[in-house]
Amino acid sequence: MAPKDVVDVYEGTDVPMSQQLSSPSTAPKSSTPTEVTSSSTAAPTSPERRRKRQRSPSVASDRDCEESPKKMKKRLRWSNITIHEFGVGLGGSSVPGKGGPSIGLSDKPEFTWTTKVGEMAECVEGVHRFTPEERVRLLQSAGVSEGMILRFSREANIINSSRRRTLVEDIAERKEAKKQ
Repeated sequence: MAPKDVVDVYEGTDVPMSQQLSSPSTAPKSSTPTEVTSSSTAAPTSPERRRKRQRSPSVASDRDCEESPKKMKKRLRWSNITIHEFGVGLGGSSVPGKGGPSIGLSDKPEFTWTTKVGEMAECVEGVHRFTPEERVRLLQSAGVSEGMILRFSREANIINSSRRRTLVEDIAERKEAKKQ
């Protein structure tokens, strides 16, 4: 049920502006034309007395629901998938914990193809973990230079040693806090 102040159309009788009380502080701004009287600031006395705007068509009333035919349910169906295959690239968003360079995806896809959903269900390869030597071989076969591989390997080792140092310091601080 709609609140009392929400009305589709005012069904009462209109009161001429000359019969309404004037109150300049409560005069609402209206876009509908009104009668001009001798009083310069005439306004409706109460919200029930003035004509209400009709609801927008997007808001349905109880009458609209009864009259409208049943609409079809909206559905989303997946029929095709597009697969972009990327080659191996240097970098990525992770630092391997066992040393060696990090690997990620190359900048541009090597292959792009489309297939029906369900045909690829058996071809899921999953996530692989590579040893540092395997990562170096993958990067070499992708055409990454030895210098870049070495630079990224050193960078990963610096990050790992910093993490180990921080871990040792945290453990020492906890032991110190327990003693006190």
